Amino acid sequence: MPQDPGASCNQSTRQELQPCYLRACEDACSWSPWTAWTQCSCSFLVQQRYRNQWAAGGAAAADACVGLDGQFRMCDYTECSEASCAPPFQFRECGSPCAGLCSTRQHQDLCRDLPQCLPGCYCPQGLLEQDGACVPPSQCGCLQPGQPHGPTYLAAGDTVLVGCKECVCQEGELHCSSQNCQGKHLSPLAPSWVPPPGS
Repeated sequence: MPQDPGASCNQSTRQELQPCYLRACEDACSWSPWTAWTQCSCSFLVQQRYRNQWAAGGAAAADACVGLDGQFRMCDYTECSEASCAPPFQFRECGSPCAGLCSTRQHQDLCRDLPQCLPGCYCPQGLLEQDGACVPPSQCGCLQPGQPHGPTYLAAGDTVLVGCKECVCQEGELHCSSQNCQGKHLSPLAPSWVPPPGS
């Protein structure tokens, strides 16, 4: 700025502004309460619960506060038999309770430290368990993060806006287009195993 208000500006003098703090402040992001643990039975040998991150600070933080967290734990069911299984579930002396779930399909690493051979009720070959039903992998639903009350269930093929991204649920996972998002990303589900109650 010239000293004399009537003087012309020097061509080399200019001011540039650049935004900073592109991520939301930690206190602008909040975690929803955990959902209740799913029930145990011979058809459900793995309990699950979820929570999601959302923008407590309002719309300005919405794109930076999108995350999903899950916990899984083994049920203590050892007395399963053919009489325990309602169709279409089938009794197997040796099955993997983790690998046959829609919810772990995209996260098989969760199954590596678990027993791979337990008696129980399992979906027929080629189908996965989801909400008490056996479905083909193409019909596995997704969990949508970003809501204050907890994650929302989406059916296969549903499209939703997550932050600034348009996402479609495919085979149990949200696939998002980030065309209009600069420097923002959807945090993937980062589930973990927890010990069964009483361990």
